Amino acid sequence: MIRSLAIVACLAATLPAWSQAQAPTRPQIETRKVDGTNNVYIFRNGNHQSICVVTKEGVMATDPVAYGRPQGGEQYIAEIKKVTQRRSST
Repeated sequence: MIRSLAIVACLAATLPAWSQAQAPTRPQIETRKVDGTNNVYIFRNGNHQSICVVTKEGVMATDPVAYGRPQGGEQYIAEIKKVTQRRSST
């Protein structure tokens, strides 16, 4: 009985670590189209997100990603270029 309880306790202790190991890892940088929209994209760099909208006239983009990290802005522009060749106006 005590041996069975010890085995169950060991298995219960390892369960959280096993479930975390099975979780899919997200890429550092990801761009995805927002379902149900026309040309609206979410850009994620780590835990920062931005949004861009591609229109006939160009691209409208928010850019909190580059605040304090200039390379974040460069990566964001590179991701926008993957979904459109239109340019944004400043």
